[in-house]
Amino acid sequence: SPKNISGNGCLMLGLFGSNVEPLLRCIATVPPSVKFDKCFPLAKFAKAGKPAIIGRDPGADYVLDSKRFKNMISRRHAAIKLEKNGKWVIMDTRSTNGVFVNNVRIQKKELADNDIIVLGGGSGIPVGGSREQLDSEFLFRFELHGTPAAKSIVSRISG
Repeated sequence: SPKNISGNGCLMLGLFGSNVEPLLRCIATVPPSVKFDKCFPLAKFAKAGKPAIIGRDPGADYVLDSKRFKNMISRRHAAIKLEKNGKWVIMDTRSTNGVFVNNVRIQKKELADNDIIVLGGGSGIPVGGSREQLDSEFLFRFELHGTPAAKSIVSRISG
């Protein structure tokens, strides 16, 4: 029977056929200090033509927070959206601690499959500056053709 082999609430690509969509997958090795879904599917935001808001605010589309580092994630930290040209972009929405793509602090960046995104940890690093943060709670991989785990599948696997 199928297994959640990634160990983080997302199924690995290809286990269930065509159920693929763009997503953020948490790949952090540090355990989260505040629990959050490890898989954030993005297709519904593309269909609605609106950005996905990521932040500490309970009204955000993807709520992240840290007990380890208070206010590491801003209330409205970042947004991801599908542009009219068919490319996904991530934008720092005036966060305090920044957004990094492939270790570079960005303001707005077009995303490519398997880009590594870190939210926060940018104190003192200007846009365009570099910092590797493999120890972040908020280390994600952007997957253009990811496979999110449906709740019913996850409960069958883990139950």
